[in-house]
Amino acid sequence: GMPQLLPLVADGAAPPFARESFDALLLDAPCSNTGVVGRRPDVRWRFTAAGLADICTIQARLLRQAASLLRPGGRLVYSTCSIEAEENALQVEKFLTENKSFTLEREQQLLPDRGHDGAYAALLVCTCS
Repeated sequence: GMPQLLPLVADGAAPPFARESFDALLLDAPCSNTGVVGRRPDVRWRFTAAGLADICTIQARLLRQAASLLRPGGRLVYSTCSIEAEENALQVEKFLTENKSFTLEREQQLLPDRGHDGAYAALLVCTCS
């Protein structure tokens, strides 16, 4: 029959998996939520420069950890519901500068619109051997 899928509660900054355990990962990173202000007005009042810096540090740590879990040729989608460059394109750019064995295959930034929230996603590929 089908393999049984069991939920696992763990810290993404210290994942309980061996290096190179996965072919593909989705990192839906914690973020400032600035892409969903239309639905969550409280975001506007909680957003601060210091908070943004803290969340960027957490995102960078999670991205590094997720990357270490990929096998050569593995794919990693990094996503947020933010429209802040620091959490999105700049975060990915910084990661790529520090991790030469990854390439950006494509990225997309959506701005909030009547039909959808704001969001960002980047597809990173492990070119390591």
